[in-house]
Amino acid sequence: HSENESISESQSKNEVFLNEKNDISHPRLPSKYRVSCVYTSEYINLYLPENCMSATVSIKTNGEVIETSIITVDNGYIPISLSDGEYEITCFTDNGKTYSGTITI
Repeated sequence: HSENESISESQSKNEVFLNEKNDISHPRLPSKYRVSCVYTSEYINLYLPENCMSATVSIKTNGEVIETSIITVDNGYIPISLSDGEYEITCFTDNGKTYSGTITI
């Protein structure tokens, strides 16, 4: 019984941080909260800051929304097949904040 399956050949994981979009009417103070986004071409996993419980996530490419999901602080996993390119990830949290960033596959 040989173990030829190489785990190291699995999808490479990347991580970006989605930063809070500030309301234009407020002075731009850097936020201590941000969303961690770990992703491969097969899934996106978002880690919400401790000040929110859930979020609606929008995934866009070329200005077109290709996925909308609801995530929670306990489960931020979104299975999605992404081809090479750039994607804009936006999280609208239950406490009224918006976090966004770009991932590149």
